[in-house]
Amino acid sequence: MKNSIITICFLSLLSCKSQTEKKLQEVYSFPNELKEVSGMMYDSNSNLLFVLEDSGNKNILFGLDSTGEIKSQVLIKEVHNHDWEALTKDEKGDFYIGDFGNNKNERTDLSIYKIANSDLQKKEAAVLQTTSFFYPEQKKFPPKNTELFFDAESFIVHKEYFYVFTKNRSKGFDGTFYVYKIPNKPGKFEAKRIATLKSCNHYRHCAITDAALSPDGKTIALLSSSRVWLISDFENDVFTEKNIQMYDLNHTSQKESIVFRDEQTLWISDEVKKKEGGKLYRITLTDLKGKP
Repeated sequence: MKNSIITICFLSLLSCKSQTEKKLQEVYSFPNELKEVSGMMYDSNSNLLFVLEDSGNKNILFGLDSTGEIKSQVLIKEVHNHDWEALTKDEKGDFYIGDFGNNKNERTDLSIYKIANSDLQKKEAAVLQTTSFFYPEQKKFPPKNTELFFDAESFIVHKEYFYVFTKNRSKGFDGTFYVYKIPNKPGKFEAKRIATLKSCNHYRHCAITDAALSPDGKTIALLSSSRVWLISDFENDVFTEKNIQMYDLNHTSQKESIVFRDEQTLWISDEVKKKEGGKLYRITLTDLKGKP
């Protein structure tokens, strides 16, 4: 009987390992100079994956080929990388940089920069449009440590608006995060809170670190260090617990970026931490959902 139990446990471990390997597959490791990739976006015109790094790094977009080799470096002129946390694109292929990382909830200069797709082939690019915004609910900078709701590392552009998904850093974290809507226009705007949602109640596993929109515009993917949430049927700004579904990646690391490579494939990356990470992974929606 004892041997049978050991065999069952061993087979169970093998099954878990097989499931993990099946779900998240390594594509390549990022070059050594890219240790803090915080946002990425695939450009179909150049067939390059463009990435950026967060605070303390250069104001550069790096274009990588299918092997992870840097083929392009685009210096974004006349702006500072205060805390670049996300990268997305519109239907025309123009890119948007989310400079709205706000770890301490004390910033008053939250911005989104638009970069023309044609400039991705150059060594330098000018900002076509700057959209600044603020959260009207925030009255103090910083607020109390139980009210640190105004950091963000995630956004998408959909039709004529940006949708920003906040990262809750509050003491007593319970998974609450907000969805804000901002016009895709030059100028400074009041961000409109359109939804309050909950991920899960463990900060390390449940704090939202990036977002991606599928090519057909019908699915939003949200990322944390170990999970992905898929949001569907959000037309007319419907964001409820009913149209968001959580999936476990069976893999924990400092994941900061997610993008749809195509309608059925997600690319996910993590930052280097304690000599681990710094890699690009892939997963299909079929494997993510655990379908045979």
